Amino acid sequence: GEYFATAIQLKGLAPIIGMRTWGGAVGIEPHQNLVDGAVTTPPQFGLYGVDGDWLIEGRGVEPDIEVQNLPASVVAGEDTQLDFAVDFLLDRLEREGEQWIIPGVPDFPDKSKAGEGRSR
Repeated sequence: GEYFATAIQLKGLAPIIGMRTWGGAVGIEPHQNLVDGAVTTPPQFGLYGVDGDWLIEGRGVEPDIEVQNLPASVVAGEDTQLDFAVDFLLDRLEREGEQWIIPGVPDFPDKSKAGEGRSR
């Protein structure tokens, strides 16, 4: 999730809504089986930017819009972050909807005339 949110921010595709993530983005993989049936999972990979800085590790992802899910709301079955995001997007669509209209499929070209537009 942190990788995805970071990519969205770096590309400027959409605002990130929520709270700062925890910042533990060095990934682990099962590496070696142990005699008791457990497995070791050493840190093996992490996300760093083209400038050589760690993008997430130890810092987390800062949201563009901070919205917190309070424990009492979560227990009550509410998702304040999701509700905010839906309202935010519906409002944005209402204000900027024209730029999000997907054009229809164009008419298909007439290729029924043999040899026309083709090299021989």
